[in-house]
Amino acid sequence: MRKTLLIAAACVVAACSSNTNMPEGMFDESFDTETGSDGALRFRYRLEPARKGGLRPYTRSPSMSQAQYEAAVRQRASMGPRFERWFDAGLARKLEETGYCPNGYFVLERVVGRDLGLLRGECR
Repeated sequence: MRKTLLIAAACVVAACSSNTNMPEGMFDESFDTETGSDGALRFRYRLEPARKGGLRPYTRSPSMSQAQYEAAVRQRASMGPRFERWFDAGLARKLEETGYCPNGYFVLERVVGRDLGLLRGECR
């Protein structure tokens, strides 16, 4: 019985740590496609924090207290690993939704930081 509970607890922890569901409204994403002069299908996927009122969530506004600003900076710093999972999941979802590159793609450029992701790819 105890062993079963430990295994169940481990599964729950693993599922929570690999959660790839992006929080609603937290990010802006773009997906642009193009056909090259050689007939190659290319795309660009970009994901970044949503801009509210022209400011990114971690930018200090004049009405923000020092404590609020420091909390925002800590939250931004802890976003790194989660952001990369959200980026990969968002790209996979977008390719599935659009049906673009049904046979996979080659990565031409990939830049994923703590709060900005960009991938340029070419369909196989």
